[in-house]
Amino acid sequence: MGKEPQPQKPPSELECLRWDWGELYSIAEIDGEFCATRREGHNRSPVLRADTVDGLRRKIVADYATNGAPRGLDADNYSNGITT
Repeated sequence: MGKEPQPQKPPSELECLRWDWGELYSIAEIDGEFCATRREGHNRSPVLRADTVDGLRRKIVADYATNGAPRGLDADNYSNGITT
């Protein structure tokens, strides 16, 4: 007999944020703080920091509204200092 499929748990807020913005921003939780940086390469943009995922989402949206899409290096060709 086959196993019953296990119900999938819904994605976390952080996973949803990565789904929405992960192509443009490198996003991580480090020591309980949520961080993001634009995918333009190390030291090219400030690290956005917040105590909550929602707070980080707001900072990402504001950064995107001000600066537009990140430009420059392909996300697979550099290290920006944040591990996702």
